[in-house]
Amino acid sequence: MRLKRRRANFDDDIFDTMTPGVHQLMQQGLSLERAMELAVPALQEALDEVTPRIARNLVRRAPRMLRQHRRINRGFERQLRKHWGKALDRFYAIVVCAEEVGRELNGAHREAAAEEYDPVFEALVGLDARACRIAREVHHLLSGGFSFGALARSRTLHELAVITIVIADHGREEGHEDLADRFLQHATIARYRDTKQYQENCEALGREPLSAEDMASLEQQHDLLVERYGRTYREQYGWATGVDGRSSAPQFRDLERLADLSHLRWHYQQQSHEVHADAMSWEANVLVRNGEVYLTTDRVDFGLAEPAHLALVSLHQCAASLFAGTQGDIRTKDVLALKALAHLVNGAGDVLGEVEEAIASN
Repeated sequence: MRLKRRRANFDDDIFDTMTPGVHQLMQQGLSLERAMELAVPALQEALDEVTPRIARNLVRRAPRMLRQHRRINRGFERQLRKHWGKALDRFYAIVVCAEEVGRELNGAHREAAAEEYDPVFEALVGLDARACRIAREVHHLLSGGFSFGALARSRTLHELAVITIVIADHGREEGHEDLADRFLQHATIARYRDTKQYQENCEALGREPLSAEDMASLEQQHDLLVERYGRTYREQYGWATGVDGRSSAPQFRDLERLADLSHLRWHYQQQSHEVHADAMSWEANVLVRNGEVYLTTDRVDFGLAEPAHLALVSLHQCAASLFAGTQGDIRTKDVLALKALAHLVNGAGDVLGEVEEAIASN
């Protein structure tokens, strides 16, 4: 029986390495199936032998492939801008405007507060700065045609908006004056939890564990905070315990309700699907075009409007919360800047929607 070369299943080198051994076994009276079964060790040896050569070939051919893909990507982005350019430029301008609002509020507050430490403002200005950075990330993803990734990042902006509103609205209330401090110090709780996970897995990761002294120090800091703020402080949103009038630690859904953003829960669920590996995200990644079914592996020129507008709405909410949580005299120019920002965000929603409709109709 002649052993046929099956190019669809074996690399030439692997086939050539296995064939003599299989023939030898068959000459001893074994069937092809049994010979192939016994040849598995030889296959593994062949794989080990061929793999470095394949890897070298891939590295050698990579520059040409990368040049080709860079040309393809540049062409795609030029085409994307024909439809989305004005809307994306509007998005970027709004992010810069939000940054300037935050910078002005930060400078005015520092000047007014002098050396006085204000944990509410520190928490809010840090959250607002992060919101501006993530909005830039969203813009970059949208500009590249990665609308699904932009939707995932816009989820974080919604979370930032919820937290900033809760701290701005309740951080100076009687009975919750330490809310911002509890939020900022909660990094120690998260660090301790993360470090314990690291210690459990560092050996498998090939990394060095922290010393017993370092772990003891982290545990002491953790325990002191839990003793100070209560057992619920260990939970993810334990820093907000009591703000909603209950003794248990709130869930994010509870914080959304406090921030009066429960109406965005459906959007948040859609954003979450793209973050997680669930069936809804699998389904969203299956596209049908001209009767053909595609599993999306690359850029797309549609679906940019929703993540863009959601991101801008959350960014404005962060800026407005920073303004609301800032002590001192209210300056007319800050009020005007925020109103202008809101007007720009609303207008951007209309522009984004129009482009999305035009894309869908083509």
